[in-house]
Amino acid sequence: MSALVTRRALLRRYIATIPPFYQPNSQPRHVNGSAEAAQALGLATLNVTSFAIMATGGTLWALDISNLAEMRRKMRGGLGIDESDNSDQEAEEKLEEWLAVILSRKQEEDGKKAASDVQQKKKPEQESSR
Repeated sequence: MSALVTRRALLRRYIATIPPFYQPNSQPRHVNGSAEAAQALGLATLNVTSFAIMATGGTLWALDISNLAEMRRKMRGGLGIDESDNSDQEAEEKLEEWLAVILSRKQEEDGKKAASDVQQKKKPEQESSR
């Protein structure tokens, strides 16, 4: 469909360049550059999008995938992940544990940094009081 739309637009542009019968062809016709650019951008977007959709459909057809559940099953099988629903919960729990460890480390580092900043501020005050 996008090829037909593009072909029709190009044919219309070609016909517009042909001068009417018994008219001089030394005077070029007025061209609206911004309208031409907008139409070209629209046609290019249409063609790229239609190609991407066709490529995606062809890939899914070649891999014998007809719905999202089949894609999920094939991807997990290729990655070596269990098919059970518990694996999702276990993976989420592992991620939560890992995130808690990282955040606790960050909090400890921030606490140590704040304590060292306080100590550094006290040293000049003690030296000035002597």
